[in-house]
Amino acid sequence: MKFEYSRLTTSETDFSFKLLSMGIFYFFVFIIEIYFHQENSKTQFKYKKTNEYPEISMWGIKNSSKVVYSCVIGNKDVVLYPFNKQPGFDYILFSDEKYENTNWTVVIISDEIMKSPLLKEKKENFFKINPHLFFKNYDISIYIDLQFRIVGDLNDFVFYAINPIDNIYILHHQNRQNVASEFKRAFQDPKHDSINLLKRISAKYQKEKFPDNLGFVDSTLIMRNHNSPDCIALMNKWWQQVYKYSYRDTLSFNYAMWKTHIKIKYMATYFAYDYFNRTINETPSKEKKSTDL
Repeated sequence: MKFEYSRLTTSETDFSFKLLSMGIFYFFVFIIEIYFHQENSKTQFKYKKTNEYPEISMWGIKNSSKVVYSCVIGNKDVVLYPFNKQPGFDYILFSDEKYENTNWTVVIISDEIMKSPLLKEKKENFFKINPHLFFKNYDISIYIDLQFRIVGDLNDFVFYAINPIDNIYILHHQNRQNVASEFKRAFQDPKHDSINLLKRISAKYQKEKFPDNLGFVDSTLIMRNHNSPDCIALMNKWWQQVYKYSYRDTLSFNYAMWKTHIKIKYMATYFAYDYFNRTINETPSKEKKSTDL
């Protein structure tokens, strides 16, 4: 009997030990889950609730406070293509000209900016790169070059494109694959850049061992969660490079991305062109422009 009692006691001890081990294991699993839940919650957007597109909440988006914007300076003959305005979006055009009969809300650029010694192209880049300075009350901004024509449902575009962990969604270049190819093009047609400036930028990248394998952007179409700290940090670095060096913003975007260690998401052209059509070769009638300057 003592032998049987001893076996029973050993079994109970083993069972208690296993139960305790499982309890400790699941306790640590629970702690780890809490940690990752808190970390993931930091990356989710804080949007207000809307009833227009409640399905977007599955991505962590709960507001349709969105703006589409562009900028044009010193181009009186610019073509403003007509488009259908959609609920949940505002359409802002920064310009030094006044326009009428257009769906854009035209914001005249201040004299302070217009009188600055910056190149016209750099002034336009200032608005392109820094939406966080102008659109603090918006959650999402879509920058489009005026060569694009809006042809699709932008609510669908945002729904299928955005992701809570992607703060910057930029068009992937269809023809060039890296910054080196852009340098080659710039050397062939320097325009406002001197050859010496381009050589200085190239030497700077080589000296810092910039890895030119990060893809290549077409900055004519950018969607951003522009108020996010990561986005602001990258845009600040990008604008710093454009302001100091070349007006060709595509030369410095990947460099800024590399220096800030901030990831972006590339937008495939086949996806983007379902919503935006390039109109470089089209010659539609121009919308009437006001002569009241």
